[in-house]
Amino acid sequence: MLKPAEMKKVRVYALKSRLPAIIKSLHEAGVIEIRKFRAEGLESGRPLEFFDNVSTQLVRLRNMVSNMDAESVKATSVKTPDIESEAAVGEAEKLYAVAGERLKEIANETSSLSEDISRITSQLNLIQKLEIFKGIDFSELSSKSLDFVLGEVPAAKFEALRSKLASIKGDYSMLSPEGSSLTLIIYSRNSTPIDAVLTESGFAAIQLPEGMKTPEAEYSKLKIEMNEKKTTLKKLEQERKTLSQKHAKEVLELINVLDIESERNEISSRFADSARISVIQGWIIAKNFNQLKGLINAFGNDAALEEAEMGEHEQPPVVIENPGPPKPFEFVTKAYSLPNYFELDPTLIYFICLPIIYGLIVGDVIYGVISIFLSLYLLKIFKNSPTMTSVSKIWLYSSTFAILFGMLFDEWGGMSHFGWFELLGDWGIKLISAPLYTGWFSRLHDFPFLLGITLLVGLIHLGAGFILGAINQWDHHRKHAYAKLAWFGVEITGTVAVASGFLGLMPAMFFIPSLVGLVIAVIALVLTEGAIGALEIPGLAGNVLSYARIAAVGVVGVVLAEIINEVLLPVPEAGLLAILFIPLLLVLHVINTFIAMFEALIQGGRLNVIEFRSKFLEGGGLLFNPFMLKK
Repeated sequence: MLKPAEMKKVRVYALKSRLPAIIKSLHEAGVIEIRKFRAEGLESGRPLEFFDNVSTQLVRLRNMVSNMDAESVKATSVKTPDIESEAAVGEAEKLYAVAGERLKEIANETSSLSEDISRITSQLNLIQKLEIFKGIDFSELSSKSLDFVLGEVPAAKFEALRSKLASIKGDYSMLSPEGSSLTLIIYSRNSTPIDAVLTESGFAAIQLPEGMKTPEAEYSKLKIEMNEKKTTLKKLEQERKTLSQKHAKEVLELINVLDIESERNEISSRFADSARISVIQGWIIAKNFNQLKGLINAFGNDAALEEAEMGEHEQPPVVIENPGPPKPFEFVTKAYSLPNYFELDPTLIYFICLPIIYGLIVGDVIYGVISIFLSLYLLKIFKNSPTMTSVSKIWLYSSTFAILFGMLFDEWGGMSHFGWFELLGDWGIKLISAPLYTGWFSRLHDFPFLLGITLLVGLIHLGAGFILGAINQWDHHRKHAYAKLAWFGVEITGTVAVASGFLGLMPAMFFIPSLVGLVIAVIALVLTEGAIGALEIPGLAGNVLSYARIAAVGVVGVVLAEIINEVLLPVPEAGLLAILFIPLLLVLHVINTFIAMFEALIQGGRLNVIEFRSKFLEGGGLLFNPFMLKK
């Protein structure tokens, strides 16, 4: 589990005449990641000849689906039938001729009808506004000598418009029913143009339906037209639904078949070709080599498999395998940057370290129990989300460490275990008269000691990172491995020097030897990484101090828990009010638990991914992506 799965680079040589069958076998086996292959004297591969036919039919079938009734398509249960690609293309052509063209016509007609209905609805809304002009025949208001304009005028500008029209040369008549913003202006064609006056007054002109006479006549006409179009639309929708229910299953199953054929036809563009032979190159998991060998051997002399040499700077794809409890922690490994093939898989390390940091931050028995229930609840509601499922499982596993450290700190919902027994005693339920045990120390009252513990955790964590970094580099970049060991030496000797010479935490006799060791480690660092390595030493101190956040965030949670208890704890003096406080007390503790869970995951993740991971992983790995059936 500490290393990605072993990979093998392979080549398959196949007669072109047998290529479709070989590609099909590889696709169904799903064990090889096929990469682009080039070689001198060989041409770049091209999609198989059948690819264009498959692509054309896929486009047609997908258009059919888009033109079908969405509910009918959604309710259709499909599988992938066992049918040859040539037969599938033939079936697709027939199906499109039977139903595809008609579905396309229905889609166009319904779109046009929907636009017409939308236009008529808008006109009906307008006509309803014009009911105040009932009896007026608008077709008679326009003649050789007269014309009119209809629109809306803001109430505040109506009188100003009336005054301006009265002052302009010409014959103008205004009709504006009381309580309406609609205004009808009738004027002589020989009068002075009023466009500028209307614009200044905020007049918004209304375009009447073409050929409109009276509002009531136009309304009746539009309702009849609307009903006709809705009836036609309903018939078309019913026809579309009938066609969809009849052909959706067949269409979707053919799409599944042709999707697979499209992948198989396209993959050959990654091959290298000669006149008669195609060469396929890729990667497989080493344990699957015999399976692939058996598959290729089944083609006799028409295909051959060989194991190829890995290039000097080549990066095989990465498969990380962590069965059981560590599996959810792969989320942390993949979320930032996948380790490359030659590096350690940090998932198991995260599985150990992240819950410990989580436990140090939450550090409360009752909060640990609450976080278990919250994790189970989140697992249930996010069961379809791979990300949240992994996060919830990390929370669930880490909660056991919150309980463990809560027992060590003797923290039970912001109080000691004996504090709760004393509270029961105040209510007349006396169970014990003395504490069952004494906590290791109080995080709130022994904060300097807690800070020292968390910094020590940081030193151990980062030191392990440097050792792992040296292991990673040992077989490939020995100089870089020495550099990691030099960093480890700087950390150890620097810590001892500070602890013995300045803080008095270790005997003073260690100061001079540790100082000498520090100088040697710095010289080794400069020789392996250059002067820039020495300049980064203060950054290491910053990395160690980052672990102080474990103490700080944890103590904040303790303070909040104690404040909640101080205000809402159900003491006898509160009487009946104490009973009313209990639900609020529980809710606030649950909220504080969730905040602690979130902060513990974020801070623990940051320390593992930023501070710790950077000491031994370069990342940049490419996830293994085998050529396989997706459906």
